[in-house]
Amino acid sequence: MRPNFIRALKGFALVAGAFLTVSSAKAGLTSIGKMGAGEDSQQQVFGHAYGGSWYKVGDDFYNGAMSAKRMDDFLSVPDVLDIAKGDCGMSTDQTWRGNKFTVSAVAKFSGNTQDLGIVDSHGNSHSVFDVAGYGYNIAPETKTIDMNGQQFKWQRSGDSGTQTSLDSDNADGRDHLITYIVNGLPGQSGPVWMLFFEDMIKTATTPKHRTFADFNDLVVEVRPVVNPVPLPPAGWAGLVTLSGAALVRGRKLISKAMIA
Repeated sequence: MRPNFIRALKGFALVAGAFLTVSSAKAGLTSIGKMGAGEDSQQQVFGHAYGGSWYKVGDDFYNGAMSAKRMDDFLSVPDVLDIAKGDCGMSTDQTWRGNKFTVSAVAKFSGNTQDLGIVDSHGNSHSVFDVAGYGYNIAPETKTIDMNGQQFKWQRSGDSGTQTSLDSDNADGRDHLITYIVNGLPGQSGPVWMLFFEDMIKTATTPKHRTFADFNDLVVEVRPVVNPVPLPPAGWAGLVTLSGAALVRGRKLISKAMIA
């Protein structure tokens, strides 16, 4: 019995080790480089956008009940990221899907022009807005978009060229977008997405001191628009009945109090 148990235990350890190796190879994150002088990091952007003191744990950030967790940039079998239902481990941030959502400009730490757009499933580009200014002193751009459940890619263009959220589209074949899912924001039931774009195309002649991977050139926030589910006619009738009963009961209590 004992030798068989030891052999079984060894077999289990081998299987577990192999599983862990495969799992670790499935996902990956793009490396973030140093920030340019006077530019804010991702952690500082979260502090500016949502207030409080954010601290870093691994690749994620936390502030009390709020969290900003980094989405995978690479997966062996990537899925499409759903704006209303997506979460860590389910998909990368390369292709997206959504119905109605709002996009808001948060920051721009780049001297290049920053034009945000969307590429639909047919390959057509649609402009969202241009972000002018620098740092947090930017035009307060916000736009509501309805993709009717279609798949799409994010597109950033400007003086430095054009890149999309799909790595294979880009001239340098690199990742130009990192994304965090933000949970725990007051008054927000669904996920919130913070998108950090890199606008510099890296080539063989790009100087080593250039910040080609700081991912703070354009920062936007994306929130799904969640419409309240309407009550069916029977539900409205029940609600009216309950309200009427509560009103009658309230009046009776008031009458008793006045008589007393």
